[in-house]
Amino acid sequence: DKIIPGDQVFKLYDTYGFPVDLTQLIARENGCDIDIESFNEYMEDQKNKARSSNKFKDSSDTSNWEEFSNDKGSFVGYSKTSHHSKIIKYRIVKHGIEVIMQETPFYAESGGQIGDIGIIQSKDIHLEVVDTYKIGDEICHLCEILNGNLNENINNNFELIIDQVRRKKIRANHSATHLLHKALKIVLGDHIQQAGSLVADDRLRFDLTHYEKLKKTEIFQIESNVNKYIMKNLEVMITNEKYDDAKKMGAEALFGEKYGDIVRVINIGDSSIELCGGTHVGRTGDIGLFKIISESSLASGVRRIEAITGERALSYVNNNTSLIDNVKNKLQCNSEDLISKIDILLEASRENIILNKKIENSKINDFLKNTNILYNLKDDINIFKNEIDYNIDVKNFSDKFNSHYNKKSIFLLGIKTEKPLIVLCATRDLINNVINAGLVVKEIAKSIGSGGGGPSHFGTAGFSDDAMYDKAFGKTLNFLKKIDV
Repeated sequence: DKIIPGDQVFKLYDTYGFPVDLTQLIARENGCDIDIESFNEYMEDQKNKARSSNKFKDSSDTSNWEEFSNDKGSFVGYSKTSHHSKIIKYRIVKHGIEVIMQETPFYAESGGQIGDIGIIQSKDIHLEVVDTYKIGDEICHLCEILNGNLNENINNNFELIIDQVRRKKIRANHSATHLLHKALKIVLGDHIQQAGSLVADDRLRFDLTHYEKLKKTEIFQIESNVNKYIMKNLEVMITNEKYDDAKKMGAEALFGEKYGDIVRVINIGDSSIELCGGTHVGRTGDIGLFKIISESSLASGVRRIEAITGERALSYVNNNTSLIDNVKNKLQCNSEDLISKIDILLEASRENIILNKKIENSKINDFLKNTNILYNLKDDINIFKNEIDYNIDVKNFSDKFNSHYNKKSIFLLGIKTEKPLIVLCATRDLINNVINAGLVVKEIAKSIGSGGGGPSHFGTAGFSDDAMYDKAFGKTLNFLKKIDV
């Protein structure tokens, strides 16, 4: 009774976006715990389903592996970006081939870090690696055959080369993620917990437990702290330690993660110490520049930060600087006067809107007053019509109509502009038993190949040309003449 089942923890995570580490934290605060093993089984099942729906693969694929060795593949990519190795096994899938190598420098997607891409080649065959992920404990390379025949070259010694430029960007974003985690705790408090992350080549994403929207000043301080770590060019020390020793060092471990007896510790200049299996820069200066580009709500009590680094961050800053320069040039002012200049323009715009509204209201009132009764139906129901050659706010017209004609009135307005439309209004005392203006307009517009509609007291329809407009206007008039009160 003190254990929250894994399926419920997974539902909180998968359906409602509630992080597993936060569930576990709240559970422990209330004398309970979660069934993390069962949760991990549900997560693994979800990952397998996601992989099976990969655009490069056939989700119904059940083909067997062609095996050539009993060896277990291993990862050598912490220190290498290329390596020579042999194929352990492979299988054909709908749009390519899955390959397991004896040794590989390709990092498989895990811990929030995306998988590597690159090439696998020998003298007579060339494979493009479009994704790398784990199947069980094995590193799987999803490949497209660019040329050659794999069966004829299966025993070759292959050269594996990752996309080094992409890996460099991923490493920078991963190390920046650790620095961000540290900065968040310093600026916001020790209650901050990581609730998920994404480390890609073009950006990083960090989900955190926090109870309110981050203030601009807090975001600037977080950015400043991370960039100070970068400018110090701190050494990134990576060691393998016993789990208990790593915890004594103060290494951060994530709730819900599986850790063995020996763990990989990422120590960034004694500023940030975390357990992590991902790839990282040698020194923080390699990150270049860090810039937060968004902060938003992910779920109750969970915020999401997205950031960029390196050349992309510099480009982002330069683009925004260029945008500001363009605005200054158009407004013919300097940086110090930019905000006051914009405020003046906004105030002038607001005054112009108010003035235009007054002019429009005056026009509407004038043609409402000067529009004569076209027909008088039974029970003294009056039908009016008018046409204008300028645009107005039709919702405003409807409101003015109901103010001017309190009851027993129907008004058909035609607006003959570049994009003509008709507006049909009825006073509210008629909408239940005499006319449904929105439905009438909808049906008439539909009958001539257009669209329209609206509530029962107010309907509109637009047309692509004058001929359609004239036809709709005439059909609406004919309908109004035949209303049987």
